[in-house]
Parts: sequence; C-alpha cells; structure tokens
Amino acid sequence: MRGRQPAECAAPELMLTPLVDVILMLLTFFLLGTNFKQVQGVLEALLPKAGGPAAKPDLSKTPMEELVIRAMMLPGHKAPIYRLGTVDYPNVKSLEDRLFALRDARLKQSVTIDPDRTAPFEPVLWVLNSCVKVGYTDVAFAAQMSHWPIPSENTQ
Repeated sequence: MRGRQPAECAAPELMLTPLVDVILMLLTFFLLGTNFKQVQGVLEALLPKAGGPAAKPDLSKTPMEELVIRAMMLPGHKAPIYRLGTVDYPNVKSLEDRLFALRDARLKQSVTIDPDRTAPFEPVLWVLNSCVKVGYTDVAFAAQMSHWPIPSENTQ
C-alpha cells in the first residue's frame, strides 16, 4: 500500500498592511486628541538682573561665637579637665550640665572639641558623646594630626 503523500505546507504569511493601518489610525487619534499647553500670558518687559537693593544686616541678631571645648591634661592628674570659654569643669558630667543650660540659646551652633596632645582618647570621646546627647549636630575636632601618636610600620 502506498502511503499518502503529505501535502506541501505553505509557509504562513504575516499580513502587515492591516497592522500598519491600525498603527496610523492610533497615531492620528492620539495626535488629534492631545491638548498641548499654551503660554497664556507673556509679559515682555526688561527686568533688572539684580535682586534689588541689598538687604540691610539685622544688627539686633549678633552672631554667636563657636563653642570650643578644650580637654587639657594638667601635670600630676590622671584625668583631663574640660574648659568651655574661661570656665574649667573637672568632669564630663559638669560640662554636660553646662551644655544643657546653653542648649536652648545655642543649639544650632557649631561645637569644636580641642583636645590636648596628651589627653587620652576615651575622655575626649565622652565629650563628643555629651555634645551629641545634648543635641548639637555640628561637632568637629580641632586637633592637628601631628598631635596624635601615629603607629609606626614596624609595630604590629
């Protein structure tokens, strides 16, 4: 018996003409249906480039001095003393109490911690913690890099 010969399958054709017609109709619809923003009132005038007369400085507001806290080691003492302005504080707690008293008037003021080169790291960090605890956000250190001991490459 002779088998049936498979009919030759024609390759399917993609009809692009209706697809192009639909795309052109959609493009026309969206272009005609879109409202473009129009300029409603144009003022043609020559305006000065400067912002006007310079504002006069308000003399009633005096600029606040920067708070500088110095951590100093006195000879024969194991712990540093802390100086804020001209007043010395024997411990961090008394300094923190003074910072709390100054907080309302000077909260947005910057604070600089200036440790002595012989001051240990831990008490200096206590001062930093106290400043953050009180609410000061702009705290910086004034110590030069040469003040702190730099480990040599030979030590491990």
